[in-house]
Amino acid sequence: MHALIDEWMVDASAFATDDAYEELSREDQADGSVLLRFYYTREEEPTQAGCFFEIQDTLFSALCLGSSEDRWDEHAEVLNHMIDSYVLSLRTAAGPAASYTAFIHPSGVFSIEYPESWLVEDLSTEGQDIFISFSGETGAFVFAQLIDVGETLSAQGLNDFVNVAIASGFGQAQGFQEVSREVQNNGGVLVLFRYIANGELMDVGVLFEPRGNLVSALTIGAPEQVFSSHATDFDHAGNSFAVDETAWPY
Repeated sequence: MHALIDEWMVDASAFATDDAYEELSREDQADGSVLLRFYYTREEEPTQAGCFFEIQDTLFSALCLGSSEDRWDEHAEVLNHMIDSYVLSLRTAAGPAASYTAFIHPSGVFSIEYPESWLVEDLSTEGQDIFISFSGETGAFVFAQLIDVGETLSAQGLNDFVNVAIASGFGQAQGFQEVSREVQNNGGVLVLFRYIANGELMDVGVLFEPRGNLVSALTIGAPEQVFSSHATDFDHAGNSFAVDETAWPY
């Protein structure tokens, strides 16, 4: 359990990769869960957080709550209410999971799980960039892409890369509008935007992450009217997406 927590704090949440990260305590609870308290910085602001971890059957659950350090006491009642209201339904969670299929790139450089009814298309450049498309009948899609930039990019370098990638791709679509751009705890950049395709408004998000000399771009999107109905699919794909840059070049 504690090994899973340590891995999650680095690879899934990236909390523990923050320069100011400090673990305050780790306590085994009577119900079998583990409470981890820690400090980190969010948007350069000192933040206090706590995560409850537990395993139910084959599921690993992480419930995290946090607040800026100077407002933690102010939010205590709200945070406690959220903890008390959290219920994990194994039957509901296990149902959709059975409908996902794993895609593992032949090189082993990345893997992802996607809805088994979706169409898979390999749009890669052989021996160079990898671009795999997963798409559903409703117009929802997930793009898993790895781009070799030949060096480890700085924060400014990654932002410049994002600007070029967006401008040369989705940025040329009709009605393109960038909604937000946020730097993530692990150094990645999440860009949310909209555009029009075949008369439909599309909602899209791209998470750009530095992976050694590679840049990983995981894109999710769907027509606005069906986007929310694919939230589980998008979350599952994002949580399952794993990259092993040591398998590059392939």
